[in-house]
Amino acid sequence: MDIQTEIFNHDHPREGWTGLVLATNARPTRTILASRITPQGKMSNHAELKPSHPLSEPIFLHPATTSQPTMPDLPSIILRPCRVDDLDTVKAITAEAFNGVSIDQAIQQRIGSVGGRDWDWHKMRHLDHDFADGMIMVAENDAKTIVGYITMRIDREAKTGSIPNLAVSATFRGRGIGRLLLEHALETFRTEDLELARIETLSQNSLGLRLYTELGFEVVASQIHFAMQLQKPSKNEDGSET
Repeated sequence: MDIQTEIFNHDHPREGWTGLVLATNARPTRTILASRITPQGKMSNHAELKPSHPLSEPIFLHPATTSQPTMPDLPSIILRPCRVDDLDTVKAITAEAFNGVSIDQAIQQRIGSVGGRDWDWHKMRHLDHDFADGMIMVAENDAKTIVGYITMRIDREAKTGSIPNLAVSATFRGRGIGRLLLEHALETFRTEDLELARIETLSQNSLGLRLYTELGFEVVASQIHFAMQLQKPSKNEDGSET
């Protein structure tokens, strides 16, 4: 099913959006994936997207019959821009989803807390930056419960779209919501006439790796993260440093 829609209108004040890093561990190896965006890109037909929706209006996604197995209790999903009063819920989903797959958590486990704050505080700051400088879309069910979200960043000069954060509440995983969010981001990038989509994840995120490759992403590089605790120099009795 070809999707032709105006997802972001010209009145949107933000030139750039925000991106994502999905997972990490004590010795995190991050996998970087990229996908060329085709002008006539298609979304998988397990959802119907109503056209002609400016950014201020929600996007309605409804489950439809497909050749792929679907959850029978999958509710209708609305994708809409994140509001200020949504941030606490988005952050709660983030803390839950990234527990065990966060670079910030890996640093804390290996080196200790930084600045006297736990890993989730550092991770939540990524969402604050995403909201302030980029774009967050949330997935909301019939009960008006936020069940997932995705963040996007667009570099029009480089013709590249990036996805820094993607998460779905544990209760609603396995129902295709993450795929819907990711397909929405890719369609957004196509609407903006971009040529490349990028996403990063840790090598142990097998579910993410499978989903990304199914949607056309290719692994282009792997990266190992290092961290070092900075020690302040000790002082002698005379005040000199050692």
